[in-house]
Amino acid sequence: MRFSLLLSDVSQADILRFYPKRDHGFWQVAADSIDHPKDLLEICVSFEQALQLWGDVPHLHVCKSYGILLLNKGPELRIRQFLAEHEIYIFATDRRAAAWLAEEEFHSVEYLAEFYANPSTSKLLLSSNREIVKLIISTAPQSYLHIFLRDNKISLCLGAELWQFQAEAFRTAFYFAEALCMQLRNLDLIPFMTAQTCLKQGSGAYSFFANRYDSYMAHVDYELWFHKLKSWQKTYSSRPCHRVLELACGTANVSTRFVHAGCEVDACDISPQMLEIAYQKKLKPNLYQAALTDRIPKKDYDLIICLFDSINYLSSSAQIAKCLQQVAKALAEGGLFIFDISTILNSMQNFSDSCDYTIEPTARIVHEAYYKVGKREQISRLNLFTQFGECYSLQEEEHLQKIYRCVELIELIKSSDLCLKAIHTTDSKTNYYPKKISGIDHRHYRLFFVLGKDESLISE
Repeated sequence: MRFSLLLSDVSQADILRFYPKRDHGFWQVAADSIDHPKDLLEICVSFEQALQLWGDVPHLHVCKSYGILLLNKGPELRIRQFLAEHEIYIFATDRRAAAWLAEEEFHSVEYLAEFYANPSTSKLLLSSNREIVKLIISTAPQSYLHIFLRDNKISLCLGAELWQFQAEAFRTAFYFAEALCMQLRNLDLIPFMTAQTCLKQGSGAYSFFANRYDSYMAHVDYELWFHKLKSWQKTYSSRPCHRVLELACGTANVSTRFVHAGCEVDACDISPQMLEIAYQKKLKPNLYQAALTDRIPKKDYDLIICLFDSINYLSSSAQIAKCLQQVAKALAEGGLFIFDISTILNSMQNFSDSCDYTIEPTARIVHEAYYKVGKREQISRLNLFTQFGECYSLQEEEHLQKIYRCVELIELIKSSDLCLKAIHTTDSKTNYYPKKISGIDHRHYRLFFVLGKDESLISE
């Protein structure tokens, strides 16, 4: 399924600067210059724009636990077929809705609480009152997908007025729209359950947390890390450090230091939210979006780095092998790849069954961490409660890391086109490889692996 974001104001496209443009068809076009294929899902930025393009057709607002249908003139037959699959509620004072449902079964309620009390996720509130619908969805504006029910197809609206075109909320809404598009197979069907599934899957790693990442990492001594990297590069490579690439750069706090040092620096991350924060910094590197296993577009780097346990986000040995393969191709002969890992000790002592609660002026954050010993999986769950008047809207993120043993990574490196030169920590000058690795997973919170490239080892 392909989809098109219809932009009436092209400047709004800046918010999507680092959003993925994948093969399944992200099109960014002007609203008055599009040729519409049959399998193209159209997405408007705002309700105002959607009404101008599609008219005042019925709107279906879907969240994780229910749906709200604004009853306007539109494809009546399709709607009636759709209603047959759901538990229908209306307000007792909504005479128009009651008349429209004269031959249907429905529940009449006096208060919204009666509708909420039903635990069914297939329940649907039908209303002819636009203001009531707007009021309900505005209490949790980032929790809904907005579906316009047209005569010949469905369309989506991001509802940007609800959150005043804020970049963080815009990206979240677009993530949900993309996720829905990837799961749609038929634009003739009303995708109620599919939309709920997309919403339940969350908004991706580092969605709302990206704006808080630098504050969360304020305890990190970036200067120490930068000087350690420079020292290891000088010790283990004969090359000057001119061209640098940072993988999984986050908000680019290390990359910016290499830029300040006069290096030519590229940096990438899978999260558009993190890249957006990095882009706002004065001494930013050349930024682009990519995953750790993606092909690296440039070659001949003197140094490639991947820090803050980003490697732990690769959940299988095959993924690590692929990452090492791409790095080997991108390094110059004699170049270095330096990455760090979070160890078993770190998970056991700092992230095992812990819970932190943070109070912000208009939000509350609950951060839970669990360590599954048998699977060696580190799970972090972030729950953001954002205040809207006296209501709170919930957003959720989940981060899964694989905690690798040092010997596992050593074997993977031996099978790659790179050679392991050293294993270090930031609090010692000792090279623990190869003679001092026994028990190292339980003695240090973080380990740094220094890998080199020998051109004669590279396979075709």
